[in-house]
Amino acid sequence: MTQEIERKWVLVRVSPDLPHGISLLQGYIPMPKENVSFRVRRQGAKRVVTFKGPGRLVRYEAEFDLSDHREIFELLIANCEVYVLKTRYAVPDGLGKCYIDCYDGDHLSLRGKYTAEKEFPSEEEARAWILPQWMVECGAREVTDDPRYLNENLAKNGWPEE
Repeated sequence: MTQEIERKWVLVRVSPDLPHGISLLQGYIPMPKENVSFRVRRQGAKRVVTFKGPGRLVRYEAEFDLSDHREIFELLIANCEVYVLKTRYAVPDGLGKCYIDCYDGDHLSLRGKYTAEKEFPSEEEARAWILPQWMVECGAREVTDDPRYLNENLAKNGWPEE
């Protein structure tokens, strides 16, 4: 298992000149504990399952590539409770990349909504990181500590009422 250190923001708008994006289908298998997720993701030809432990800024995760085991992946994705469909864009931020997600899918409330995520090598770097100007201009509002914006909760409940 590895540690994921990640912050997340809601964006009001995005730049029209985003780089080419990739379509993601994420399904979630129900878990008995709150804030623990079992995600099944198709990203192009790549098929991955990910277990994420509890936490907000810092979570433990274990990821397994099932690209060579399509029958197992298809069995898992068919048994997901909820799904989210989004297009992901990798945007350089000077120290790596931020990932912008543009949502679509079953919940009409998700369509046209945007979030941005950034992973960090340490908690100290995550806490010290300052938003780049382009994120400020996109109206970024941090939601790292708001469980309503976890992708699984967005898939279950749609976009939160503001």
